[in-house]
Amino acid sequence: MRKFIISDRVARKLKGLDNEPAQPAKQEESAAAPEEKAAPEKRAFRVASRTDIGLVRRMNQDVVIVGEEIMGVADGMGGHKGGETASAGTRDGLLRILKGQEPAEDTLQDAIAEVNLALWNQQLEDNALTGMGTTLTVLWAGEESMVIG
Repeated sequence: MRKFIISDRVARKLKGLDNEPAQPAKQEESAAAPEEKAAPEKRAFRVASRTDIGLVRRMNQDVVIVGEEIMGVADGMGGHKGGETASAGTRDGLLRILKGQEPAEDTLQDAIAEVNLALWNQQLEDNALTGMGTTLTVLWAGEESMVIG
């Protein structure tokens, strides 16, 4: 895991809240009292994705992970049984565990370990899934930092 501290300006730009030029022109102060000013609109990240089955496999085991502040991809390991189950289970587990939590390196690491244990136990109980696996790349963004795992 790696945690990155990002400046307020960068965070606002990433979330689509800051559309001002690099050096904004001076603007007149509003006559309205501070409590009467509208809060800036909160926008989510813009995410685009595309997966490809490739030339060898018959099934696409890639799963895109998109939550309010989390995004990533779980790529089921082709050539192993249950890759699609592992990637979908990783997505669903992470979104469930991390919902409503603040991004933190330890929290993400614990969530990944919890999902991994659940998938391990699932393949122990079902011979059709023995040896299943997935790769995972995930970004979890907060107001002042982001964690990449």
